[in-house]
Amino acid sequence: MPWVWLSIRVKDEAVSGCETLAWRLQAAEARAAWRLRQGASTFALDECSVKVDDPRAADPRVALQRINTWQSASRTLVSEMMILAGQVAATAGECLVHACPVFMSLGKPGIGQHLAALGRLILL
Repeated sequence: MPWVWLSIRVKDEAVSGCETLAWRLQAAEARAAWRLRQGASTFALDECSVKVDDPRAADPRVALQRINTWQSASRTLVSEMMILAGQVAATAGECLVHACPVFMSLGKPGIGQHLAALGRLILL
């Protein structure tokens, strides 16, 4: 099966158009609001779309477009469920008195260790 990249707009339409995903989105939005009231921090990580008209050309035209994903329904749903899954794992590990390692990588050696410590604080 070929891999297909869906735009943020198409993903958001799919989330809004599906009753099952729509109520999950509402729950994710409510949980995000609750976390913010509890003192959680948020930050936007926009994406970039890179398009090359003719990669075989001697001097190909490259177009860069900034994509604001901050207010995306699909992004909200996925990110909030990932945060919830991490919290469930941390809570289960705490209840079982079992250390739960946090693995993060940004491609730079040493940074993952510092972010892992930060990740443990965020989940508390």
